Amino acid sequence: MIRGISKACNEKKYMVALASGTTEEELLESIQTMSKGGRADGFIVLYSKQKDRIIDYLHKENLFYAMIGKPYEYENEIVYVDNDNQLAGKDATDYLLALEHKKIAYIDGNFGQMMSSERLSGYKQALLSAGIDYNSEYIIQGKSTNLSQKETIKELFSSKNFPTAVVAGDDLIAMELIYSLKEINLRIPEDVSIISFNNSMFTEIVQPTLTSIDLHVAYLSEQVVEKLIEFIEGKQTLAIKIILPHEIIERNSCIKLNKIT
Repeated sequence: MIRGISKACNEKKYMVALASGTTEEELLESIQTMSKGGRADGFIVLYSKQKDRIIDYLHKENLFYAMIGKPYEYENEIVYVDNDNQLAGKDATDYLLALEHKKIAYIDGNFGQMMSSERLSGYKQALLSAGIDYNSEYIIQGKSTNLSQKETIKELFSSKNFPTAVVAGDDLIAMELIYSLKEINLRIPEDVSIISFNNSMFTEIVQPTLTSIDLHVAYLSEQVVEKLIEFIEGKQTLAIKIILPHEIIERNSCIKLNKIT
């Protein structure tokens, strides 16, 4: 996203500066310094989560900002660009259901973000539409670097009733999952099929290569820059939301259940 935003800004003759911090407090201080010092014409927020002090500050100060992802608040007052994440979660699960998997897990590290909650909702919707009650033990959310989460994953897949397929929150989570499952001698896709999101460079690096949902991040980044600059330059005054399509890119990490030997 940052690469796409930088490219789009350069084409519009705008410079890009990154606001960062190890805590929310540090990030807020960085944004306040940039805004009060007149060092930023507008801000792009790369996430959406509940009770966000950053969004509250940008909104209350009437600063120009846009968001990648559906906002929890001020939806009809701001610019945002997103995918239909609920539909993407449903499509990912439907893809595995079409391969005759019924024991499907959902594993994500972005707990608390709108994107994750909507994909989880789509996952549940797909299972219920197929007449399958979702198993809460098959839903694992939290930072993938968390040791307890890794142990939970290994414990789940070491059980007799382990999932035969996984919807992974993004390609990095899927890649880490592949390595974790190999440590307990499970094969991908022969024992567990995996589909993920983003269609990043990691999909071709890992073995087997990952089936992943392409969210068209480059175009998403281009659109959020274009619409924010229209606001900054006074060419647009109404709130805008843009929902981009997605597509499943098939590779080697999924297999039909009855083909497993």
